[in-house]
Amino acid sequence: MLTLFATNANATYNIALVLSDNGENQRTAEELKQGLEFAINEVNSNGGVNGQELKLRIFEDYCDVNKAITIANNITNSDKKYSAVIGHLCLDTIQSTSDIYNNAKLINIVPISISQEVKNTHYKGFFKLSGDIDFKSQSFVDYVTKNHEGKKLAILCDGATNNHHIALDIKEKLAGTNFSKDTIYANYIPHDESYDKIISQLQDMKVDIVYLAGELSDIRRILISAEDKEASFDIYASSTSSKKELISALEDTNQEIKFTTPQDYNNNPKTAPLISKLRIAGIDFTNNVILGYTSAEILIDGLKEIQPKEKVYEKIASYLSKNEVQTSIDNISFNQGNLINPNDYRVFSLKGHEYTQVK
Repeated sequence: MLTLFATNANATYNIALVLSDNGENQRTAEELKQGLEFAINEVNSNGGVNGQELKLRIFEDYCDVNKAITIANNITNSDKKYSAVIGHLCLDTIQSTSDIYNNAKLINIVPISISQEVKNTHYKGFFKLSGDIDFKSQSFVDYVTKNHEGKKLAILCDGATNNHHIALDIKEKLAGTNFSKDTIYANYIPHDESYDKIISQLQDMKVDIVYLAGELSDIRRILISAEDKEASFDIYASSTSSKKELISALEDTNQEIKFTTPQDYNNNPKTAPLISKLRIAGIDFTNNVILGYTSAEILIDGLKEIQPKEKVYEKIASYLSKNEVQTSIDNISFNQGNLINPNDYRVFSLKGHEYTQVK
């Protein structure tokens, strides 16, 4: 656990950040933490909020439900009187802890979760920053129906919860389109060997387009097999990984792949001032760093509205559900807990080190 800005306990807003610093979440966790710490340092160096400093305490649940529940209970029963929790990162840990925070009347901001099972209507003080699977899958469906009319599509899923939801959502959205009759939907078992057999089966079925709902490590091996088998179909996938992560993971294959992924904030003029500050501070400005910073901005905006003797939970929950919050990525609005302007997903093409937006 890390404590920032040790100060008088009676003059602080305590904030808990719960991450899952392991596996494929490790880089995401580190980048979110960088963004949050930068925002909190910035506001504290300017006198804090309402004359009080913000103190960030960091916990790790490793995407383990039992650990997450223990952490949530420790936070809600702590004599530190936390004002808010930012996190968790994994679907199961978010679902298993949200009721605990709700019962304790503690604001919970989730910076990253595309699962449709995590809604902003979850409870009064629950706010999710990133968009639902619906927006990610819709971006692919809009693109493919416009650009690949009459083609044969195969949707391959590794069976993981979020990937399963994405694959099913695409299948449902394609119903009634010119893809609905011939679309193939199949699960595959992730493994460390080649995917030559799957690629050969897709070639035998004369598939034109393949959508992969899986982890980057498996997508990489599938691309290598497709390149080795000289497959001619177009390959798509979805990812919340940064441009840097995607290039790093797939640089040893020259097979083109298109991703539905959130817009790159490097190309967002509204984000330019924040990126400039991060660059000066020597921080790599990835999307996750910016989402961490934005999560802090949302909370800080709510804290500024608190008057003496007002309850933090009631004031922030009411304020964020009714007002537009100005952040470094956009003006974000919540309407009774429903996110009005979620992350805007785009389609990007990646081949080698060439990464370009196509929609």
